Amino acid sequence: MKIFKQVTANNIELKPYPFKKELAMEAYLIENEEILSLDNDNFNEVVVLDEEIALKKGRRDRDGRIDILSSYGAEYLSIIELKLHQIDQRALNQLENYLDQRDQILATGNYWEDEVAPKWIGVVVGTSISAELQEQLTKGYAYKEIPIAGIVLNRYRSPDNNIFVVSDTYFNFKYSSKDYSKFIYHNKEYNKARLVNEIVRDYVDANPDINFTQL
Repeated sequence: MKIFKQVTANNIELKPYPFKKELAMEAYLIENEEILSLDNDNFNEVVVLDEEIALKKGRRDRDGRIDILSSYGAEYLSIIELKLHQIDQRALNQLENYLDQRDQILATGNYWEDEVAPKWIGVVVGTSISAELQEQLTKGYAYKEIPIAGIVLNRYRSPDNNIFVVSDTYFNFKYSSKDYSKFIYHNKEYNKARLVNEIVRDYVDANPDINFTQL
């Protein structure tokens, strides 16, 4: 089955202008990391940390390579798997394989400096999504308590060669009643728990002779 898709913006017809290689999609996302935002609450502050990270046994029976590693806010690291075509259960399984090897990332790179271990999230990106995966992610899906999101990314070109990118995000994160407020301390952003930890650390550094009872 062929699907005809036509997009118009301000009466300008936009024609599909697909990425020819995954590396081109990867480069675009690295330069436009805000496209990887997943919501307006806890997963909207995205920073790309690295790309093309080799993992031993990342594909179960052989070595693998992570497309993009990013952070979301001050608590999460994310493995982002890119596909030039449809994302489906097979793509999800590959992402899950990489998430199983996430400790390798912390052991081989300086991606996380906080004493508190990071939380993780997985993101799979493609140019379309299977009905099965769309339903799965829309309902809210987690792999070993790691939330998973999907992004469908399509690029278009106008007659005057302007480029437009349209993205659809499939993500349902079940927030608890936890306070996600952020605080600025010494020009750095912290959530409430890490703020307390940082203040206590600074106080101990400034008062090295203090004992536990006094603290």
